[in-house]
Amino acid sequence: MILFIDTTSLETKIGLLNETGNFIDQIEWTSRFNQSEELISKIEDLLQKNRIKKDDLGKIVVITGPGSYTGVRIGVTTANFIGLGLNIPVLGLKKSSIVDIGKIISGDNSDCFLDPVMPYYERLPNITKPKKKL
Repeated sequence: MILFIDTTSLETKIGLLNETGNFIDQIEWTSRFNQSEELISKIEDLLQKNRIKKDDLGKIVVITGPGSYTGVRIGVTTANFIGLGLNIPVLGLKKSSIVDIGKIISGDNSDCFLDPVMPYYERLPNITKPKKKL
């Protein structure tokens, strides 16, 4: 069983996929700056609804971007955290690769699972200058 996480936009999506990359079940909801509060509980709800134990998960697929800076970080961090805790591989995909998810998951991509997944932001963050102190 594969856990899918996409937090790159306000429309957060999580799902369970079989080994060929087909969705068995999925949840999609609008997150208004509270993905960090909702994501873990929604994942637990999805697993309970489908009677899947955490130990039944064999992989995690997370969309690494581009997208919302904070959303990308939350999704990638959560995927890495769960993967590390369960000792299962995590595969990071850019949003443009999602159309080929079945092909990517079923293919030989074992080299993709060696390191923690890193976010893909597409551009540098817009950091403003500090305001002058009065």
